[in-house]
Amino acid sequence: MEVSNLKQVIPNHQGARMLAIQELRKEIRFGLAVLQGYIRPGGSLNLTDINVHAEYFVGDLLNEVRGWRLKNTNVSKSNYPCIDLIDNHNRIGIQVTSEKGAPKINQTIKCLDTHGLSAHIDHFKLFSLLPKQGTYKITETCAGVAFNWRVDVLDFDTLLQEIYGVANLGKIQSIRSVVTSAMPRLFASRRKVLLGLRSHLARDLSIFDRQVMDAPFQHEDPLLMYKAIRQMRVTLQKNGSSRLSNEVAAQNFDAAKNILTKMEYQVRNQFPDIHYAAMKDQTSMTDKDGDFGNAITLMMQIRQSLKPLLDEVQQELDRIDAQLLS
Repeated sequence: MEVSNLKQVIPNHQGARMLAIQELRKEIRFGLAVLQGYIRPGGSLNLTDINVHAEYFVGDLLNEVRGWRLKNTNVSKSNYPCIDLIDNHNRIGIQVTSEKGAPKINQTIKCLDTHGLSAHIDHFKLFSLLPKQGTYKITETCAGVAFNWRVDVLDFDTLLQEIYGVANLGKIQSIRSVVTSAMPRLFASRRKVLLGLRSHLARDLSIFDRQVMDAPFQHEDPLLMYKAIRQMRVTLQKNGSSRLSNEVAAQNFDAAKNILTKMEYQVRNQFPDIHYAAMKDQTSMTDKDGDFGNAITLMMQIRQSLKPLLDEVQQELDRIDAQLLS
């Protein structure tokens, strides 16, 4: 199903906006987790290669999250040894590295001092592509350039904490765009999975779009109700609805199937004439024993049991729509 045909779920309504923000945060977290998995020791990408691409990615990410104006020093006309990113407006210099430990930091600070970078930056920060350490022993200083390892060593977890504090939908969308643009194949594959899951959830929810779920008592026919209950149960089984990859939907559809199965047994035991008429595929029957009213009352009980289950699945569908429309 194309995005243009999806239900719009990101209006100004506060609840919908918060849902969209939550899904965007999850997308960002997913992308950063995958990236860290690639560059960790023993990962599948060469660290030297990934560092080059990561410099641009980290710069774009920090610009969106913190509002900086970082540029890669490789494309700058000036020569800035020791740092990979520079914000000339805020006078910030950043080293992006996959090397862990204090030696890298001390080496860079010494380099800043040797090359007189205090003329260009007031603050130095190190961005670690791998999770940062708990402490660092810093032995070098550069006059005129501030550095405090407690706040100036950054990693993806640092940024995630800040991202989870952002409540502006537009800003979260911009941050997500940086992440998805850096890993288009990853998110194209993920999007395909989401579209498939959405199709399955919508298909299985439509099973319950029947008169038996909402018609007034006086408009119900017990034979048609029983046939509908059986058909809903059979369709859920054929669709394999309890094996969906969405855990909430799988559990709730399985519970719904059990409710329908139990109701079939109750009707068959208490009102066997209705059951046998359905098995013979009759289109109508006579209320010989005056049991139609009781049968209708019994079968209408499934509504109260099924509604909360289906509402939760609808919420999962809305969450997927929010991800696809973000």
